[in-house]
Amino acid sequence: MKHLSEAVCIAAASISFAACGSNPRETTNAHKPISVRTLAVSASQQTPHLSYTGTLEAAGKVNISFAVQGQVSQIAAHEGMVVSRGQLLATVDDANLSHALQMAEATNAQAEDAYRRMKQMHAANSLPDIKLVEAETRLQQTRAALAIAQKQLSDTRILAPMSGVVGQRLVEVGEQVAPTQPVITLLSVQSVKVKIAVPQEEIPLLSVGDTAQVYIPVVNRTLTAPIAEKGFEGNPLTHTYNVLIDLPNADRVLMPGMLAQVSIAIAAPAAIVLPNHAVQVGEGEERFVWCVREGKAQAVAVSVGTLTENGVSITAGLEPADTVIIEGMQKVYEGAEVVEL
Repeated sequence: MKHLSEAVCIAAASISFAACGSNPRETTNAHKPISVRTLAVSASQQTPHLSYTGTLEAAGKVNISFAVQGQVSQIAAHEGMVVSRGQLLATVDDANLSHALQMAEATNAQAEDAYRRMKQMHAANSLPDIKLVEAETRLQQTRAALAIAQKQLSDTRILAPMSGVVGQRLVEVGEQVAPTQPVITLLSVQSVKVKIAVPQEEIPLLSVGDTAQVYIPVVNRTLTAPIAEKGFEGNPLTHTYNVLIDLPNADRVLMPGMLAQVSIAIAAPAAIVLPNHAVQVGEGEERFVWCVREGKAQAVAVSVGTLTENGVSITAGLEPADTVIIEGMQKVYEGAEVVEL
């Protein structure tokens, strides 16, 4: 403020010096009231928007793999293919497991027959209890082995666990695959998610349910949807938090990986907003405005906030009762008489 006062005094002295060197008629004109246009300060409600660039993701993603080891013999799905739940996607060679199942079936049939014979002998009191228990235990073992063989044979076929779209095919026919090795990725895209990274300074301003406007340039589509998820754990490197927005996608036009522009309106307290040009900069880079008080111009130091659609917000220095000069301020000086245009 010291720099501001000095600047105003220098300006006043310069004007006084010029007046001394002028004729009486010019002196009289110099003291005429200066015509200005003013604005009565009032607090207005702002609706600022936060903007982000996000990426589309599938609503769900499943990495599908075989539960058994083997050589891939068939891949019935290709990338981008729409599949239904239970549809065959891929198989591995099942020759060895088919033979194993046949052996298990034969062994179980033998155990079933032995148990039936011994049960009859036990009923006729011609077989000790221990022998019947041994036959029953053997039967239970062969039944378990048969169930395992049947399950392993069925595991040579991959069926779609849900309806969706094939994202990637990760193996080819003839390749050896191990259990749990990803073979196909299946995506759920009836809806998609927009993921945005929100800086830590802005994450407190957002809440689940807040409305977001999402524009996907590549398909020229704009959608309005609420925030579905708000991350709680931030990225330690970027200090950002993930926020997810759900979008409907029944026609499957929106694809994972597409970029999206996201705008979210946030509530803000009432604030004083002035046209940008009304705020002046002093010699020390301090901001000030010219106010009209008792018919005279007075420089008032202010603190500025964010830019809005209507101008710049003033966070300190002015009161709603103040009148600010918004046109003609380049002609005024401290204490100059002013008149409204």
